[in-house]
Amino acid sequence: MKIKKIITASFLVISALSLNSCWLLLAGAGGGTVAYVQGKYAMNMDGNIKDIYNATIEAVQSNEDFVLTKKSITPTDATVQGNTKVDSTDFSVTIEKLTDNASKVTIKFGTFGDRTASATLMDRIQENSK
Repeated sequence: MKIKKIITASFLVISALSLNSCWLLLAGAGGGTVAYVQGKYAMNMDGNIKDIYNATIEAVQSNEDFVLTKKSITPTDATVQGNTKVDSTDFSVTIEKLTDNASKVTIKFGTFGDRTASATLMDRIQENSK
């Protein structure tokens, strides 16, 4: 009887999480761990905020499907915003300074996020930051 309650409770938790889009994906990749939570794709990267910011701008500008709409940088954080050319989905890349040589990059496409597009852009940022 106890096993049945555990299985039922597990099923309810999984169902609730999938309805609320609260899945967490963690995977080891290159310079850090990737997290995908509520449509936001985040990774810690080696590199100061200015280098990661420049790598992000290069990644957006070199992609023919993206249009850069706004960019800003301060000593502690940076933001790069844009739209996709095909369906005008807006996206944002937020960069937070963790240390002098480490930054946290968070990407979100549209309202609900797009893991594939975010992962592709993150890979490009990583390549450009090396």
